[in-house]
Amino acid sequence: MNITRRSFIKNSAALSVVPMTFSLTGCEFKTTPFVHGVASGDPLSDRVIIWTHLSLPEDVKDNFDVNALNIAVKWEVSLDPRFDSLVQEGTVVTSHERDFTVKQDVTGLQENTYYYFRFTLAVKDNVYTSTIGRTKTLTTNDVSRVKIAFTSCSHYSYGYFNVYARIAEIQEIDVVLHLGDYLYEYGNKDIYRNHFLWNRKVSPDGEMITLNDYRARHATYKTDKDLQALHANHPMICIWDDHEFANNTWKHGAENHNEGEGSWEERSAAAIKLIAAFGLGN
Repeated sequence: MNITRRSFIKNSAALSVVPMTFSLTGCEFKTTPFVHGVASGDPLSDRVIIWTHLSLPEDVKDNFDVNALNIAVKWEVSLDPRFDSLVQEGTVVTSHERDFTVKQDVTGLQENTYYYFRFTLAVKDNVYTSTIGRTKTLTTNDVSRVKIAFTSCSHYSYGYFNVYARIAEIQEIDVVLHLGDYLYEYGNKDIYRNHFLWNRKVSPDGEMITLNDYRARHATYKTDKDLQALHANHPMICIWDDHEFANNTWKHGAENHNEGEGSWEERSAAAIKLIAAFGLGN
């Protein structure tokens, strides 16, 4: 069996569709449940993965057993941003196991074509709609004019993501290649410089070690409006580096995996689970 990077991410992040979903009747979303925006990634000539994440209000957490909650989210893909030329649609059921991440591998698309996508969540008499994303499939033949933007080393606390905003503004890009260190493991007390001048603190406050830590850190990054704009406008291919785990990672550990931080195997497994469900994230 041949296992490719894309098939690993897709299969590791696959959401189990269960026969029963829970109604959220009686709960109120005072803001959009799609606060982390939308994204697309790992495009091929006939498919692309689309992504979003649900943020649940406190009354959902108060009134339901979140661990048993399964929520159906609708997705749509269109040739135009008004969704008059609908190409595909479907439903993904997400759960606490996936940190309420929503991912869909949309297949059967045309090569070298721009598509628009969005997600909707029906709650009681209200329908909440995500930001509209734009993505593109790759070409299979003439690659002489493929336009790739690349970036790397994105430390949330060391400054603003202005370069993401500039890339988002460029319309004629086929794909964004992130060369690694999409996020960093350090907590708010890391001593590399006085980054609090930027007032960009991360969650959790300390270093990310557990799966919940990695998820919370990724969620912090996805609140950045420039990063959201980038993901909403272009598909991304993410390459892993060390800081998605810990500084100077190697097979059996890392320079920044220290005594008292538990098992390296458990920590690296948590990071891989985040990255897989993340392909883009969460």
